Amino acid sequence: MGRNLLTVLATLQDQGPAAGGYKSTSSGSMSDTVYGFIQCRGDISAQECSSCARLAVQILNSTVRNSTKGGRIHPGNCFLRYEDHFFSSILDKDTNQGNCSTSIPSSSLAIFQSNSRTALEFLKAKVPRKARKFVAAVAGIGSAVPAYALGQCIPDLSAADCASCLAAAENAIASTCRGGGGGVCYYSSCTLFFQRSKFFQGIPENATVLGNGTLPSNSKVMDHVMLSFGTFSDGTEIAIKKLSVASKQGEQQFLNEVKVIGSVQHRNLVRLLGCCVEGSERLLVYEFLKNNSLEKALLDDLISAEETPRLGWNTRYNILLGTARGLTYLHEDSQIRIVHRDIKPSNILLDETFEAKISDFGLARLYGEDEATEIITTKVAGTYGYMAPEYAFHGHLSEKADVFSFGVV
Repeated sequence: MGRNLLTVLATLQDQGPAAGGYKSTSSGSMSDTVYGFIQCRGDISAQECSSCARLAVQILNSTVRNSTKGGRIHPGNCFLRYEDHFFSSILDKDTNQGNCSTSIPSSSLAIFQSNSRTALEFLKAKVPRKARKFVAAVAGIGSAVPAYALGQCIPDLSAADCASCLAAAENAIASTCRGGGGGVCYYSSCTLFFQRSKFFQGIPENATVLGNGTLPSNSKVMDHVMLSFGTFSDGTEIAIKKLSVASKQGEQQFLNEVKVIGSVQHRNLVRLLGCCVEGSERLLVYEFLKNNSLEKALLDDLISAEETPRLGWNTRYNILLGTARGLTYLHEDSQIRIVHRDIKPSNILLDETFEAKISDFGLARLYGEDEATEIITTKVAGTYGYMAPEYAFHGHLSEKADVFSFGVV
């Protein structure tokens, strides 16, 4: 049996990564047969998978004398298992390894738990239907505490058994971590992992939309807008903003945003790629910005256990400088004078190099030719705490309102 086991391990080490990260094999006959498989986490590269497979086999080769009947090892991002009986399509929830993620501040816990439930329900519905039985997803990407989640089953498992395994893993995390900041559970047949920061490679699926890009029937659109993310056929990543059709304010903001952002272009303003008006649907399509918003980046640094924050002083300076350049363009250099009226960290988006781009022009005010005076009186709109006093109390609006908000930021 030892020779058959060595043959199985050699096959898994050499052919497993080449087979897309999953390989099952056997060697021997009758009662002398050894069965085995290796599965790499669905988001890692073939090179990383090969390295993990070599490490797994190396460890098992050094301990094979003591475990010839069966064994399993999980050295990082792959899982190798062998037995003296067939097992790859049989649900196994007996062995559980797991741990809990960093706790979430109590003020944000309810939001994170809601996002987590959305992400996990999405995984339980999607993973069993995938050929690779792997999905990485995110829920609540526009909130301060999104939930990133990853689910994976052994491909040989039936859809029903995959769903059952993921549900058991969710319950195991809940009972162990007591509803904290996420966690991970490794069963022999499935893996479930979720936390508030992105921990996997690649672009996650948005847990608020179905695979065909349409809204699921049970999805809840926020009172104002809902954000989702997708990919064009040429690989371009996009962000989609859906405005509430039940709100007159939403309709006005849609028209206002198209009018404003469609008429200006600057490296420090978010770029509108297109819009859609069909029946009661109102969609805005923007460029995708990898690092989300300044608000999220600041919160990430605040609660992160990392000694080196992502937003060092030089990065913060450049973000503020980029924001100032964007405002200068709106106030002085664009063909039409524009006051944003809602400058705040959540409306300052960050690209992959942390360059700032001002977003959300739904409340922006355009100065017409007959409004050449510096100050106009208008209805107050925006976010209290970032409003200039003369605007908040008297409705007196000028470019100085944006400058005050910028100072608060």
